[in-house]
Amino acid sequence: MEVQVSNHLHLEEFVKKHLQEPYFPPRLLHYTPYTSYLQLFLKEGMTYPSMEDLKQEHHVFPLSDGQCCTTVFYPQNFHPTTPMVFLFPTLTADNHYFSALILKLTQEYHWGAILINKRGQHCPLLNCRIDPIGNDHDTHVMIQWACEKFKTHTFYALGVSAGAIMLSRYLGKFHPEIKAAVAISGPFDTQAVESLPPLVQSQMKRRIYDKYTLPPATTPEEEAIHKKMEKWVNDTSNITDLFKIFRERSTPQIVEREVGLKSALPHIKIPMLFINAKDDPLFPAQPPPLTTMEAIFVSSDAGSHACYFQSAWSLATLSWAEEKALQFFRHLHYD
Repeated sequence: MEVQVSNHLHLEEFVKKHLQEPYFPPRLLHYTPYTSYLQLFLKEGMTYPSMEDLKQEHHVFPLSDGQCCTTVFYPQNFHPTTPMVFLFPTLTADNHYFSALILKLTQEYHWGAILINKRGQHCPLLNCRIDPIGNDHDTHVMIQWACEKFKTHTFYALGVSAGAIMLSRYLGKFHPEIKAAVAISGPFDTQAVESLPPLVQSQMKRRIYDKYTLPPATTPEEEAIHKKMEKWVNDTSNITDLFKIFRERSTPQIVEREVGLKSALPHIKIPMLFINAKDDPLFPAQPPPLTTMEAIFVSSDAGSHACYFQSAWSLATLSWAEEKALQFFRHLHYD
């Protein structure tokens, strides 16, 4: 495992305390051929802890173009100085991936958690404007609401996969009241997706589309949205072409939004921890770019894409990367 610290002595203390032992996958996965791909498939069928008993508050935010976006707030054991963590979703916005993390935050640490959702995911798409890697201004609406509503709280942020891009790009453009952030399995250069096997790209493309919430087709306008979206998916053979279609036919500014983390780093003003795996089949760990920001770059030998399992069968416990993220937040908050 390679660890590089940029421009901050205080972060070196965290490395000495929490990043001396490299990540090792469970024995079953460690000795399986094509382990990194296997972990991606296992992740789809593994058991996630239930969050049914957690109190949830859904907030819907109308946007200037008639769309809407949503946050989900978990206010368990909440008090006026409780630290809060913004969670930025994966490409498919499967929020249950965060369930163990949310339970740890709310039940054991008594912190708050706020899920940041993209337009059309967990709220109906009202037109054909889509942002697979998020929309910075949509994100700012949600973050600004939380910062104004919870003025006495300290905020942290965690992004996974596409959420890591979404988070880092947002932090490079806006400077909200977020103390520190963690990016897990977020590529410094998104061009790596073009080298994925066609079958993997095709499956990702369909899953992305299926995760958007379309309104019931009860009017000619709504029926037109359904047909246009389905045509976009059928017109493409892979995820790269789908993103190209989104750029050309959806939101013109999406070209700016699909950049990797690299271009955002010079503009980020807070400490960050970046965790990537060399065996990631989607975005293998790349050499960290030169930057003057306060950051820790971790390149682990194993971990696949946002997996970092500590059990081969269940996601009821935190992944190794999530564990390091919480240690990072707590180190900066309490030490």
